[in-house]
Amino acid sequence: MKKTIRNGEPFVSRWGKRIGRWAVCLLVCCSSVYVSAAQVAPLVSVECRNETLVKVIEDLRKQTKYNFLFNSDELVHAGAVTVDLTEVPLRQALDAILEDKGLTYSIENGTVVIRKSQTPQTPKSKEIKGKIVDEKGNPLP
Repeated sequence: MKKTIRNGEPFVSRWGKRIGRWAVCLLVCCSSVYVSAAQVAPLVSVECRNETLVKVIEDLRKQTKYNFLFNSDELVHAGAVTVDLTEVPLRQALDAILEDKGLTYSIENGTVVIRKSQTPQTPKSKEIKGKIVDEKGNPLP
């Protein structure tokens, strides 16, 4: 026996429409999350030989439309960059560019922050050999 409501529609039909609407909403939400996730990891291409780090970062900025925040004094003394990368994620490109430069980066809300590495450098221990003597050349105890 079918339950009916106003307008003569069956009870199941009303719930079917609601479930269908929720399914459409869920589909739209999931697709927008997928699109925004695709925008988080832009692909870049970098080919340079002995270029300054500032010039390479400017090239990345143009390709990604991200903002780059850094202290230019730290980057000037980082040395020249030589890389050849094609269609790689931004993080992989930054890893290759900043490798062995003593710099780290973080990506936050479309901004790449580059700073000096905060890892404390432990001084290397040196072994010193010798003899301590007084004015007369006699060894001290």
